[in-house]
Amino acid sequence: MDQEPTPKAEPLIEKRYRTLPIPLRWIMTAFSFVGILLAVYQIFHFRFYGMMVMDNSFLYLLLALYLPQAFLLFSAKKNSAGRGVFFLDASLAVLAFGIPVIYACQGYTIIERGWGYVAPLDLTVMAVILWILVIEAVRRTTGIALALVIVFFSFYPLFAPYMPAFLEG
Repeated sequence: MDQEPTPKAEPLIEKRYRTLPIPLRWIMTAFSFVGILLAVYQIFHFRFYGMMVMDNSFLYLLLALYLPQAFLLFSAKKNSAGRGVFFLDASLAVLAFGIPVIYACQGYTIIERGWGYVAPLDLTVMAVILWILVIEAVRRTTGIALALVIVFFSFYPLFAPYMPAFLEG
């Protein structure tokens, strides 16, 4: 009895990550390494050359190092996961790196001038863009459900005073 070997079926496992070119892999590895060094520097309160990183600048720098990786690793659509990095994804990654770096450089000014209440218009627009980038990164990595929860709670302070007593904020 001659049996022909059955062709191997493609695995049904969904490929979530992109296969990146070698230079982008090295850049992402370097970003992760710098992020770890930055966290160690901040946790142990090192002061090289008398410099100390402000807490808000530290968080913005971590965001600048790790947020672009979400746009490079995860595609906007699930069916295009195995393909290369598109121009839009690279542009979003550059924005996700640049905006937090600008805020990190302004860390002391943000605290000194109280930009938590009223910030200059250009930085407010950049904050809205950064908020949209974070929501898009969450949508790409975890799905639409968590992104919608984040959007809901982002707008919750606008209608919280009109909620029943136990939900009033």
